[in-house]
Amino acid sequence: MIMSKLKIAEDLARPLEVAFPDDYFESKTSDPYLSFDLTPDGLVLSFFNDENLYHYVDGQFNKVAVNSEFPVTHKELPKNPDMNDVLKYYLETSSFSWIYHHEETGLLYRCYILPEEYDKNIEDLQKRINYPQSFVIQVFDEKLDLQGETLFEDSPYHPFWCIFNKRRYSHSEG
Repeated sequence: MIMSKLKIAEDLARPLEVAFPDDYFESKTSDPYLSFDLTPDGLVLSFFNDENLYHYVDGQFNKVAVNSEFPVTHKELPKNPDMNDVLKYYLETSSFSWIYHHEETGLLYRCYILPEEYDKNIEDLQKRINYPQSFVIQVFDEKLDLQGETLFEDSPYHPFWCIFNKRRYSHSEG
């Protein structure tokens, strides 16, 4: 199980019958982190280093291929990594951090953190990962077809500090 249903008013939590797709861990680059949102047509999941979307309806996963104009990089985490290896892996690997369904427009937004080449001169690797220099906001329609991508390159904005309202999407500086 990868998620639970919470009913806070009733102090109740129960696991949902949602697990990882059957073939998800066949790749050595698969990562168990994910984000998801509920749409009128079911649950849409986005895994951390998987460019595809997964539509979960009636107990079945449907993989939706996403072809970004920005290259996706998959790396393998070394065996027995030290902390610097782990940080380097997260810096150099494409990642998809959050997904959001906008009820008013029916559009789905996803944040794609672009991989960055490791440079031994980076003073604070952890900070560089937490405040990525370049990211892309992807926009999907109700059928999960990619409609557009906006690149924020060397941006002062933080990809996790954003607001959606009835009219637009906006960012806050990091």
